[in-house]
Amino acid sequence: AGTYEVSGGEMTMRPLVSKNSAAMTGTAYTVYAVSLAGNVLTLTSKRNQAGPLANPATITATRIE
Repeated sequence: AGTYEVSGGEMTMRPLVSKNSAAMTGTAYTVYAVSLAGNVLTLTSKRNQAGPLANPATITATRIE
């Protein structure tokens, strides 16, 4: 659980509660590139509090009605 902010094609997620205790430092965050095409949302991790990510992960979610 936590907060998020969307601005200029990027989403910043800041965890408040996590199963990973390292994520609950108060300074942890992850920035994702956001793309929405029809019913498909794509999030690609770009950077976190430690800097740019060497191996970014991509999450794809499809809306099914």
